[in-house]
Amino acid sequence: MHPHTNPDLLINSRVNEYILVHVLSNTRLAPHLMENVRYEALLLNSLTENLGNMEETALEQKPKRPDLNRRRPFALWVITAGLLFAGLDLLYGIIPDLRNLSHFDPFIGLVGCFVILCFVSALGTFLTQRRWSFILSIIVSLGFVLPSLVVYPTPSQFTTFAIATSSIPILTLVAIFSLLSSLNLKKGLNQKKYLRSPKSIGGLLTVATLVLIMGAIAFGSFSPHVSSTDSVVVMMVPGASSPSNPSGHFSPMVITVVIGVNNTVTWVNKDYSIHTVTSNAGIFDSGLLNSGDKWSYTFSTPGTFAYHCAIHPFMTGIVIVKSSP
Repeated sequence: MHPHTNPDLLINSRVNEYILVHVLSNTRLAPHLMENVRYEALLLNSLTENLGNMEETALEQKPKRPDLNRRRPFALWVITAGLLFAGLDLLYGIIPDLRNLSHFDPFIGLVGCFVILCFVSALGTFLTQRRWSFILSIIVSLGFVLPSLVVYPTPSQFTTFAIATSSIPILTLVAIFSLLSSLNLKKGLNQKKYLRSPKSIGGLLTVATLVLIMGAIAFGSFSPHVSSTDSVVVMMVPGASSPSNPSGHFSPMVITVVIGVNNTVTWVNKDYSIHTVTSNAGIFDSGLLNSGDKWSYTFSTPGTFAYHCAIHPFMTGIVIVKSSP
């Protein structure tokens, strides 16, 4: 008897078969009729056995939900902590901008969406351990990492540099663990040592990432900061992120410098929003400049150099470089 067969149904079929055979053996029926009755009883038994097999197969094929009461694997803690850290890191970066927000800035709104998605992904992964949560974690992580590499800030903008330097490696680690967890979800995360335990390759990778972050931030903190001495200063004025800002965007918008005299230009972000100074020809790029950051570039070739803000393309400026006064 199969373990999942209904015992009452099976017992009843056996009793019916016994009664039929006993009764019919004491009645005067033709032999061929007796065989037919016995055949029907055996067929009923066979159907009962098949029903048990089908029920057992259905139970075996039923998808198993993760046992949330078991000890959560190391990878799950890394993914959750990494997403929470990145969300708080980004939130810290935009708090000054939110305090001085006078109108809607799409870039600040985009960063805010990333913050929310980081928190949702972290909670979804930790509480459900379902495939959709791991996929969402991968999308959120790579959605921040890949664009950030294009506008990576320099150490002179230390606050923005520290946020990017910590968030990018952490979210890269989150994407790796999320991908591996998604691929091994069916077998169980605890079946792989690098996902289950910190005493594994996964643990070494995590430690190496943290050491890299601390080393990079320490390097940035000791790097010389930009000084505006002997430089021509261009300001990103308050409200520059608004296309209709009455005070303009870059001030002055057009400047003229002379090589050997004042050919170093320093841009200072006086706006509440994040900006960049990006050459139209790809010659120079400041990376992300948070509110209060400054960045300098020394021109060594005569010519006219147009630039813009990569986040707010309507913000434009021109530097005219001369070889002599």
